[in-house]
Amino acid sequence: MKRLALLAYLLLAVGIFSSTWVNPAGSWIGSPKDPQLFIWYLGWIPHKLTLFSDYLSYPDGVNLMWNTSMIFPALVLWPVTAVFGPVVAYNVLVTAGIALSAWFGSFDAACTRRSPAGSRAERPRRNCSPAKSSWR
Repeated sequence: MKRLALLAYLLLAVGIFSSTWVNPAGSWIGSPKDPQLFIWYLGWIPHKLTLFSDYLSYPDGVNLMWNTSMIFPALVLWPVTAVFGPVVAYNVLVTAGIALSAWFGSFDAACTRRSPAGSRAERPRRNCSPAKSSWR
């Protein structure tokens, strides 16, 4: 049931961004400003795994940790970037982010529904976490 919900959220996210998924390598999700930097990070990290680059602000270079870098997502999406390019990897990242946010939100909603309204004020919400359930 949970996997079916994830698939449904993923299909909804693809549907929301369907205009981009018609040509995923030729357009990206979002405005023309921040996505360009994130796409550059997704392409740069697999190219050269460093946190300093003189490809930006030449000749002095720039410390890539001064901006919102995408090191972990770039490493996770490395295969997608290598095969399809950084624009497609960015579109996969944003689409998966929407679907996974909805999926994990449904876990929280299910936890909240199980507890009575009065007891929510008495006990912390973190007790609903699956990670904490074995600690009781």
